[in-house]
Amino acid sequence: MSTFKELVLDPVEKAREGKQIGVPLPLKTVGKIINNIQQRMYILLGGMSGTGKTSFVDYIFVLYAYIWYRKNKEKLKLKIIYYSMERSKKYKIQKWTCMLLYIKYQILIDVPTLNGWEGKMYDINDELFEKIKSCEKFIDELLTSGVIQIIDGHQNPTGISKDIETYMKKWGKEERLSKTNEDGFEYTEVNYEPNDPSLHVLVVLDHIGKLRRERESRNSTRLLNKKENIDRMSEILGHARDRYGITPIVISQFNRSIGNVERMKVKDLAPEPDDFKDSGNIYEDADIAIALYNPYKLKDFNHLGYDVKAFVNRHGYNRFRSLVVLKNSYGVDDVIKGLLFKGECGIFEELPKPDDEYQLLKLIDKIKNE
Repeated sequence: MSTFKELVLDPVEKAREGKQIGVPLPLKTVGKIINNIQQRMYILLGGMSGTGKTSFVDYIFVLYAYIWYRKNKEKLKLKIIYYSMERSKKYKIQKWTCMLLYIKYQILIDVPTLNGWEGKMYDINDELFEKIKSCEKFIDELLTSGVIQIIDGHQNPTGISKDIETYMKKWGKEERLSKTNEDGFEYTEVNYEPNDPSLHVLVVLDHIGKLRRERESRNSTRLLNKKENIDRMSEILGHARDRYGITPIVISQFNRSIGNVERMKVKDLAPEPDDFKDSGNIYEDADIAIALYNPYKLKDFNHLGYDVKAFVNRHGYNRFRSLVVLKNSYGVDDVIKGLLFKGECGIFEELPKPDDEYQLLKLIDKIKNE
């Protein structure tokens, strides 16, 4: 890929034919801002603990993407390599089943209820059990389709790098060419061609702070510290983005300083770039950096013109979150969007604008009567 035609004209022609939409998001406004899910985009998602980061990625970038792909296989090819370093595959699939039950039947159910644990929401009756069983075909297809590969347990950067290289060589061809520049210096040019140019490969890391530390080098006994380990992983992902065209989707925990008392006194509590924990390199490497914010947890009750307290239901569940676009290399940033979060099943929806009183009051009434 080195000519004007390949770099510019071919994409323009595809755009004119409506073939550059990428994988859409269920949040239409957010999708328009970040241009959906495109090839060669490093997407970083941050937030404090409990904001719903994993649920957001699982619903927006994985389950919904897979549902859309099942109906649109003629438009592009999709592969998702999911490193679940915080939750086991078993509970990951159970949470996705909860999401699916809400999408299909508007049923609010959580993992403890599926398992009958002490904290369950309610008992599962015969009617609900039949609806749960109706998800079997979809989930089994998801597990065997080859579209989504879930790898659970802690991984190190080098192991993930080798995995990505193995997968991409399976899905395309890598060619190494020895060349000499005009100054007489020899160098190697590596070109990668996917078997299908429409292939979108998403590599999800949940989350990057859970990486297993590795040695500085093959001959060294020193383990990289946490920042160095994360920096190495981010560099690997950026390299794979550029060489193979993958889309890394990285979840990162925020610093606790976002809730620092002094910060609460002097400035807005909404997320900012410096909040990314352990390493600023991931923010610099990313093409798109977004963050989830739970203002209720920090007693920020008037946020974006919304009465945040009004989004707490009779069971004490806080339904309000906001999404902040901190960095957007190919679009606008510093955009904040109010979201509805159904934490039991991990579903997110866009909120009506704060001045849309009719729709907002209708929604709040529904929340109060859940």
